[in-house]
Amino acid sequence: MFVVFHILIKQVCCYFIFIRHHTICITGLLYSHNGGRLISSDNEGNLCLLDANDSYKLQRTVAKALSISRKGITTLSISPDGKHTAYVGPTEFVVTIVETNSLNQTLRIDISSCTLITNDRRSITSTEAALFVRFAPNRQLLVATTNFKLLKFDSFTGKLLNIINNIHKRTFDCLTLSSDSQYLVTGGDNMIKFWDEANFQSFVGHSEPIRKVFFTDDNMHIVSIGDSIFIWDVLAWTTPRPGLLNNTQCIVPSKIHERVPILSNLDNNGQPRNPPEPFQYTQQMNGHTARAITRSLSNSELDNKNINVSQGQKKINNKKLLTKQIDNIPTIRRHFIQRINHSQLAKKRYIAPVNQESLKLKSIIGYNGNGRENLVWHAHSGFFAYSVGCNVIVENLNNNHQTILTGHTEEISTLTLSNDITLLVSAQCSTLTNKDELQTKIIIWDIKMLQQKLYLHQSVHAVQSMAFSRDDRFLITMGDYRKPLLSLWSTHDYTNLLNWQDESSSIYMNCLAWNSMRANEFCLGCSNGCVRFCTIIEQTNNTNIRLQVINGQIPLSISEHTKNSCEIASCVYLISNSQLVLCSTNSGFVICWNTRTNTCLLHWKADSNEICYMTTMKYKLLTGSSTGCLRLWNIESLEVNLGQTNTNDSNYGLTIQDEFQLDDGIISGSFDNTFDMGIVGTSCGSLWYICWTTERTKTRLVASQTDHITGVIPIEDTHIVTSSLDGTIRIFQLEDRNEILRFDANGLVS
Repeated sequence: MFVVFHILIKQVCCYFIFIRHHTICITGLLYSHNGGRLISSDNEGNLCLLDANDSYKLQRTVAKALSISRKGITTLSISPDGKHTAYVGPTEFVVTIVETNSLNQTLRIDISSCTLITNDRRSITSTEAALFVRFAPNRQLLVATTNFKLLKFDSFTGKLLNIINNIHKRTFDCLTLSSDSQYLVTGGDNMIKFWDEANFQSFVGHSEPIRKVFFTDDNMHIVSIGDSIFIWDVLAWTTPRPGLLNNTQCIVPSKIHERVPILSNLDNNGQPRNPPEPFQYTQQMNGHTARAITRSLSNSELDNKNINVSQGQKKINNKKLLTKQIDNIPTIRRHFIQRINHSQLAKKRYIAPVNQESLKLKSIIGYNGNGRENLVWHAHSGFFAYSVGCNVIVENLNNNHQTILTGHTEEISTLTLSNDITLLVSAQCSTLTNKDELQTKIIIWDIKMLQQKLYLHQSVHAVQSMAFSRDDRFLITMGDYRKPLLSLWSTHDYTNLLNWQDESSSIYMNCLAWNSMRANEFCLGCSNGCVRFCTIIEQTNNTNIRLQVINGQIPLSISEHTKNSCEIASCVYLISNSQLVLCSTNSGFVICWNTRTNTCLLHWKADSNEICYMTTMKYKLLTGSSTGCLRLWNIESLEVNLGQTNTNDSNYGLTIQDEFQLDDGIISGSFDNTFDMGIVGTSCGSLWYICWTTERTKTRLVASQTDHITGVIPIEDTHIVTSSLDGTIRIFQLEDRNEILRFDANGLVS
């Protein structure tokens, strides 16, 4: 689905509403500057000219005019004066310029053999194939090629003016220029590059390909579209231009603050010394956390000899990663499934000098619905954080101000918060080291300063879940299905106390829950209907720690209700009785276990679908399903019915007190101590504020596109309109990032 907007006629156009002249998928739409003409292209390369003033009557068709894009998307570009339109076609070796109002051809450039005459009279012949084409404000025509070069032509004469090599390494997806053509921004390899002549700085943040990037009309912001919508402040207008690599710039060290000894925040009884204080938001980000990973080098310094891993080896490594990602993928929604990564971060990276960054990430529209347990909220202190791509967003719910914590380079899978609300922990997916070893980065953030305190490494593909013990002495991180390794860390000095894997290689872990009363006990929900009850055994000198594990198995009577293998999707300890654990399954059952006797005491059918989320407080239980059903249960009579036989699928007098139906599967959540209110995240990228009191309301805090964003256009620097493969058009307000309107094929969606 594509969308186009014209400011003069105040109309949003999408192909399933107006365009009736194509028989197959439409790949491009473009309005003329006066709004009188609309140009459309389809998947067979046909170009149509429509009269917007006469019910979009067909004026002309040019068959097979465009090259059929490998991505299925054809890029049309209009000149600054609106008189001409450029595209790649009829083959990928030709760029054509036509008159916008008639489609009459005015210029055709063969890029398969074009020659550049340098200042010293040398001739350089370039043999290229085009990806897409863009008009520049200074009458130049920019052509992106399959060899990741950027060719600059005079759009009047077709003369080749310049060639920029190595724009990106593996993908070159989009580009844009400032209105005075001083700055060029390109998107590729899941990152943005900000170019000032031949120098550039790179900014990471997206975890998927960047499909579009553009300057706002005032040139003060850049909007990039990928897995979410990123809004960047352009600092280049007010900061000194960074020069080439010099003594003021430094290589990013391979290890920063790793396992630095930290004073314990615990008293002699193992409890947090101070209760959490209300979180104080600051409008200005700390300088260390505000700086993205950047690079400012000349083209000569981009030679492949600086890369430690050869291109062939990289392809092998990528192939290994892709193969492992598609093997034995869990069928349950609760388990984290990493997005396939088509790019790798450069082995050699540089930090721009202080106050010389060209861009600063200002705000992000979206929430990563692919993560699991990737939002945290503390009702008393007001601290609220969630993940988007490889960024952690700390948001003030009072004024919508975002503080963006950067430091990750891959998709963040999960977050967790310490019980004393002093530390936030985020974990990203793994990267391969030079020795082909897995390395997952886990960052410990200081909440008061909103900056990185230290980071850890765990040798797993991705962290499925992690949590602090009740007294905050321990942190557990748990690997996903590809390498289900559990690591126990001491929060005193962040040393790795032990690593544990299940004795059965076919079993992986889905969920984790600490005992709310005993700081050395936790429970693991696993595949194949297995439960593991774990106790940390400490010696008096705390130098020798071992893990005692008791194996539990779901009764056969419950497994028979599951078409596939039975999986434990979530687990939680009861507050009223620390010996009891509630576990939910992918078939909608909730099971009550006695951890001391390792017996299943009772079970009931709580949902018709997988229960991905569960939490409890006193005599209340919250369950969230894979279809978005959030239920509040009254479980006051639970302990009275322990040991009774379940007949006719009875609920033992347990009643549903209230429920909400949300827009997709529930993947994370956090509630206050009375369950009156909370925040829930869903797999379609929405964050919901839930109120169970007399108001009984649900309010969407964050909305995201549920599929790839195919188009985006700005409206007067105050709004943007996006289209997506999910068949929707959405209008977002930039100031507060709220979604104000949504349309699908049937019209306005309430």
